[in-house]
Amino acid sequence: MGLSQTRDELLEHLREQLQFIQLSMNSYDNGFEGEAKRLSMAIRILVHDTNDSHSLLQILGIKKSLQYFSYLEPTDHTDTLSFVGLSMGFTEKGLRYYPMNGEPQYRISFDDWWNQKVMINKKARMDISRKNVILDVAHKDGGAHIDPILNNRFAKLSRLNGFGWQTETLTESGIIKSDVVANGPELSIIRQSAYELYLTLNTELENIK
Repeated sequence: MGLSQTRDELLEHLREQLQFIQLSMNSYDNGFEGEAKRLSMAIRILVHDTNDSHSLLQILGIKKSLQYFSYLEPTDHTDTLSFVGLSMGFTEKGLRYYPMNGEPQYRISFDDWWNQKVMINKKARMDISRKNVILDVAHKDGGAHIDPILNNRFAKLSRLNGFGWQTETLTESGIIKSDVVANGPELSIIRQSAYELYLTLNTELENIK
């Protein structure tokens, strides 16, 4: 027979996870973008449930009762051909994805937040949710595990310029097209999602007993 953790112990785990997220966000913002891989694990610990394991928020009984901050407007994007839920800008190395700045304005349920579409490209058959990105990084790309083979969805997103961003250069021999993406969007999505979750929980922490 095991020993059940007390409510106070579980709440201390929650406070620790929020500290981990804050430290990792600071590290990411100081230039170490790989820290987003550890953020994916903190998010997973807090919210991801399976048949064999329960998230910390589920154990605490608060996961479904909270309203989660989101930068993205609540919509299913059913008729959207292309959508990028990040900031973007050009650098010397090409087009770059960034997490959004400022404060998120929307509050939505957990299921809507977790399954919210963060990137869509119907032509490339990319329909990417927040959950997809976080779990793919956590389970396949360096969070808790490294998989030698990436699924097609995540490979398109993180490695293969799935949105097809290109420049066109006119030369004597014709138009030359070249990819101009300097980074994949997956780590920026995780950093952005981590702040949304951090803000949600930090805002409610005093009310969580």
